[in-house]
Amino acid sequence: MYSKKQFTALEAMCREQAALARSEMEYSLMKYWLAEAAEWKQLSTVPQALSEQRETTNANGTRWRKIPEASQLCEM
Repeated sequence: MYSKKQFTALEAMCREQAALARSEMEYSLMKYWLAEAAEWKQLSTVPQALSEQRETTNANGTRWRKIPEASQLCEM
């Protein structure tokens, strides 16, 4: 799980990337990095989001979706 300090660093890194994209007139890339920064900021302030992020991210940071167990599928 990321610490509050790590979330802040990731948000800052995304904002730096957005500033660089803006200076190079890459506006679509700038919008992408600003959206990423906003997401990191949201994740750092919402405790529920932290636990959800932990459940759907493996050790190398790759995100995946939870799949219901077979017993849960039968109940549907």
